Amino acid sequence: MFGATPALTDGRKVLSKLSVGRVALWGAIGTAAFPLLTAVNNSMLIILCPIGAALAAGSVAIAKGAELRASKELPQLPR
Repeated sequence: MFGATPALTDGRKVLSKLSVGRVALWGAIGTAAFPLLTAVNNSMLIILCPIGAALAAGSVAIAKGAELRASKELPQLPR
């Protein structure tokens, strides 16, 4: 659910170009969708939404860190 939400709302942006806060929000919404749309106990939202937000924000933070590290390691070609 999380993967589809940013793809539909933010178009074809690279993961490292997305806002960490916005992706955290989409992660929480994506995590909340399953319990709200099924017969699962909705009290699970208190635990699941922060976990979904943290995992989503963490994936973007890792992507941004990898991009930054790659840009520092690769030699720049003369223009």
